[in-house]
Amino acid sequence: MKGTYLVTMLMLILLCGCASTVQTTEDRYAKSYAQGYTSGCNSGKWYDLNLIKEKDYKRVTNDKGYAKGWDEGFTNCRYTHSPEQ
Repeated sequence: MKGTYLVTMLMLILLCGCASTVQTTEDRYAKSYAQGYTSGCNSGKWYDLNLIKEKDYKRVTNDKGYAKGWDEGFTNCRYTHSPEQ
């Protein structure tokens, strides 16, 4: 009986570890996306003045979340904001 309980507990611990790894990956992507969106938006606001204020080119190349966020932030803020906002 104790052996079955021990095996069950061990399996639950292992499964919980897998679930937290997936969430960590999603959280990391969401954080990168948010950082990229902010940088892209800041650059989009200044586009008409030919200023790209914030773009981490190395990160855009290596981090898909940051790259996607930067592109979407740049596009959205380029047409909806002015530098004063």
